[in-house]
This record gives sequence, C-alpha cells and structure tokens, in this order.
Amino acid sequence: MKVLVVGDLHGDWGKLNALITKKNPDIVLCCGDFGWWPKMEVSKPVLYGQQKKWLLKGLKPGKAKIYWCDGNHEEHPLLPQDGQIHEMYDGVFFCSRGSKLTLPDRRTVLFAGGADSIDKGMRTPGHDWFPEETIKDKDLDKMLDAGMVDIVVSHTCPTSFFPSLRGGNLAKVNDPSCVALEYVLEKCRPDLWFFGHWHMAKDGKSNGCRWNCLDYPEHGGRWWLWLP
Repeated sequence: MKVLVVGDLHGDWGKLNALITKKNPDIVLCCGDFGWWPKMEVSKPVLYGQQKKWLLKGLKPGKAKIYWCDGNHEEHPLLPQDGQIHEMYDGVFFCSRGSKLTLPDRRTVLFAGGADSIDKGMRTPGHDWFPEETIKDKDLDKMLDAGMVDIVVSHTCPTSFFPSLRGGNLAKVNDPSCVALEYVLEKCRPDLWFFGHWHMAKDGKSNGCRWNCLDYPEHGGRWWLWLP
C-alpha cells in the first residue's frame, strides 16, 4: 500500500493529477488549503491572482483515494465539522477536525485542519474569509477524544515546532490553532506529524514526534513525500 502526503494544493489539480499519474499511489493525504471554493466563479484568493476556474471535477484521482483536511483558505461554511470523514466527490474525502482514518497497515491518522489567515485584512468576511478557519474549543475536544494515534495530518503545527521553522512568516505564530495543536501533541502522542501552511520544506523532531512541513507545488520546495 503506497501513501503519498502532500502540502497545500490551493486548487492546483494539474500538479496533483501529474503526481498521481507518475507515482501511482493508493492513498493521498493532503495537509489543508486543498482548494475547496465551490461557490466562487474563480479561485483568485486561493491562487494569488491567477484567474483559474474552480472545478473539483478537474481533479483526477484515478484509483487513488484522496483524504484532505481544511486549511485556512477554504469555503468553511460548506464544510461539516462533525469529527467525521465525508466523501465530497468520487474518491475525494474531506476529513473534518478530529476525524480518524485507519490505514491498511492499521496505523491511525488524526486530521486536525484549520489555521489563522495572516492575510484576512485583505479579504472579505463571508466571501473569501470565514471566522470558522481557526481551531475552536469544540474542535479540540474532538481531536483529544481520538486518544493516542500514530500520525497527525494538520494544516499548521504545534507551538513546540516553532523554533525549527526559522525563515517562515513570524505572523503565523500568533495563531490559537497552534496552541490547540500543542495539546494534541501532548495527549495523542503521534510518532509522525505532517503539515503545510508555512510554505516551506522543513523537518524535525519534537517531544518524540518526527514532523515534516511541506511546501506547495508552485513554490519550489518539497511539497510531497511518501509516508514512511
């Protein structure tokens, strides 16, 4: 069973399609900012000025199953946050905050989406920015209820990872979601943690957990890897 982990996609289905075609994974896990904007005519706020049509059907998972958590740049009111996994399109599954997936090798994956948008001042509330983007107390409760897990897939990261993220945008440390994820790290005690959001490729170890920060396709850094 081959499992790929990818960083922010921002709706760049072409890059993901090409990766799936080349690598032929069975499962793809995405660390948020997937590109879920079904009500918008174009995805300008997601792709930084590029006028590309939002069309989930442009995604071609083939035989692969894609599981993604929410980032900060999604249309949050259209995403159910009930601690469950939802099939949004054939083979494409949204994993709400606190949902848990058991891989074929029996390892468990906890999904912990959400983060603060440092560019929210340039966005329009209710249109391309939503207060639901950050992790709330009720979301944290669902995550902690998962108990011990093997792997966490989130959008941002716990506060204890900050020292290793030198060169990242320091505004991203002022995020209550990171504080919430520190509680997840302490209680759920994962062996592996994957996240995006910081738009860089880094890895490290904290509190016994090996972690990887993944970039996004257009940025030039490592934006995917095989699950060990």
